[in-house]
Amino acid sequence: MGTESFTASSKTRRNLRWTTIATVPCLLFLLYLIVVQGITEAWIGMGIVAAVWALIMWRFKGLGSSGLSPQR
Repeated sequence: MGTESFTASSKTRRNLRWTTIATVPCLLFLLYLIVVQGITEAWIGMGIVAAVWALIMWRFKGLGSSGLSPQR
């Protein structure tokens, strides 16, 4: 594996795209559980997804589409 296999600009966009693809169905399912099924405990799952995206936004803050700097 190269040193920039996960941090190059194209890889950063790819990873964010796949994270979005993975979390949107989860959010829709959790909303279904809350609204239709009345399972209020699904809010915990919503909190977990929000925490994941908060960490992602914090990590990539200010980078735009330039990618991460080379990692060790």
